[in-house]
Amino acid sequence: MGPTSRSPRPSRGPRTSFGLWLSEQMAQRGWRQGDLAGLVGVSQQTASRWLAGRSVPARSHVESLALVLGHPLEEVFRRCEGEDGR
Repeated sequence: MGPTSRSPRPSRGPRTSFGLWLSEQMAQRGWRQGDLAGLVGVSQQTASRWLAGRSVPARSHVESLALVLGHPLEEVFRRCEGEDGR
C-alpha cells in the first residue's frame, strides 16, 4: 500500500474553483447545502458533489443556479466549463 493513511471515504482531492465559488455564493446568502439543493431542484448529494468538485452541474441545473444566484447564465456556464476542460 502507499504512504497515505486510509480513510472511510474516497479521497476528494482539493476543492475546485467552481466548488469554492459556489460555496462562497452560498455563504453570502446564508444557505446550507440543503437550501441550495432545494432551490435548484437536485438532491443534497448532488449539491455535495458540486461543492466538493466531484462533478459539475448539467446544463439545466446551470440555468437554475444562475437564476437562484442572480448571476448571468454565461458566467455560471463559464465557471462550470473551467472545471471539466470543455
